[in-house]
Amino acid sequence: MSPKQLTLKAEELRLSTEATEVLAGLTQFWHAALPHRETFADQHPELHLLAWDAGVYQLKHLWREHRPSEWKALQVAQKRLAEKLQEGVYDHGFLRKGG
Repeated sequence: MSPKQLTLKAEELRLSTEATEVLAGLTQFWHAALPHRETFADQHPELHLLAWDAGVYQLKHLWREHRPSEWKALQVAQKRLAEKLQEGVYDHGFLRKGG
């Protein structure tokens, strides 16, 4: 498979309002964290913030400290998205309901 085949263009995405909100929030946080990552990584080496694959788990610690109200708002948005998707995991066969 060529890299061109693996590329997903933004206009090809059809995300819900909730998913768009969460994705935009995470993107904003990621950009906002860049100037603080090295300093925070020095203070918290256990988080491995400078690893190439550092993700939300590691970065949430930085966001909670530097942007607590925005982080809480993003958590609310993520919860709305999770609630919307919850039944879909059963409807589309990802999980089976216990019975």
